[in-house]
Amino acid sequence: LNSTIGEVQLQARVTCTRLLCKAHMAPSVATGPSGARRMTRRELPTVFLLALAARSAAGFTSDRMAARSALVQTSRRVTMVTQILLIRHGQVIPPTLDCIYGGMDVPLSELGKRQAIAAANGVSAFSCSHVYSSPLSRAVFGAERVLEAQMSSQRRLVPLSLEDALAEIDRGDWGGLSRAEIEAANPGGLDRLKTDPEFRPPNGESMRDLQTRVIAAFRRILDATPPGETVAIVSHMHVTKVIVSHVLGTPFSEIEIPLASTSLVEIDHESGLAKMVFTGREPE
Repeated sequence: LNSTIGEVQLQARVTCTRLLCKAHMAPSVATGPSGARRMTRRELPTVFLLALAARSAAGFTSDRMAARSALVQTSRRVTMVTQILLIRHGQVIPPTLDCIYGGMDVPLSELGKRQAIAAANGVSAFSCSHVYSSPLSRAVFGAERVLEAQMSSQRRLVPLSLEDALAEIDRGDWGGLSRAEIEAANPGGLDRLKTDPEFRPPNGESMRDLQTRVIAAFRRILDATPPGETVAIVSHMHVTKVIVSHVLGTPFSEIEIPLASTSLVEIDHESGLAKMVFTGREPE
């Protein structure tokens, strides 16, 4: 007998849950301050009275207001997600053919400018509260296009902050040299540059140096961003790869970040978990 009663109560709980889910998913006519849905007057009595009847059969004592409060709490949890848009600059004009330029301030090509505009338009549907950029001109151009797109689509002025820690990796004395010149003067140096995270070119940075400063900057930006808001970071290939690698736990070498592409990080503030929604999406 006890087993039968338990099965009846369990079935009642399942019925209650289904009915409350139906109430939550019913067509809405308004949105409250919390963002929770409101049902029409005609729909509200039938669904909630049935739900309350099921709760009573299962031994529950909660009333309709408690049920609605639970729905509101669920809605609040769902919306407390911070979004970080990671945007890479467009094509550049390198100092010399097949050279390594890294943190040098090289200009965008005309194609690169068009790519930056397309990338900015591609994220215009997001309502950004702040834009952060590398101080290098190729990134700043893209950041300014993001500001313009936000003003056009969202009708809002968005602050822009230049962050030195978001600059591309510094190649030191190798900056501006062709790969052939580097290899002739430093046999095996290019291989070490790719495979050894501790290797530094003369007067330059190692990959470990880059990771340390970029992740520190990323955390500062997260700390400064109120939960639930969206911000954009316009920077470089290696900077973006460091952040994506950090979030995914994926080796740096396995990540592809095309020119003018966008990646999206989401942080759930209830669980504290971060995830990549998409990576390296190129503008249309």
